Amino acid sequence: PDRLLALVQTWPDAFLDAQTPWGGPKIIVRLGAVDLDHLGELVTESWRMQAPKYLQREFDERTW
Repeated sequence: PDRLLALVQTWPDAFLDAQTPWGGPKIIVRLGAVDLDHLGELVTESWRMQAPKYLQREFDERTW
């Protein structure tokens, strides 16, 4: 949640706080306002927060 708030506060033109019926904090990303490198980092970080440890290890072995 703190990371999401930081995105919204730092880049208000690119990120919006959103509420959904599924609970938990959500972020809307305006794709045209985010460069591809930053978007890739955000997607990877989000995935790592949810992925099982064994998949994270496999990912790390393939990309580094």
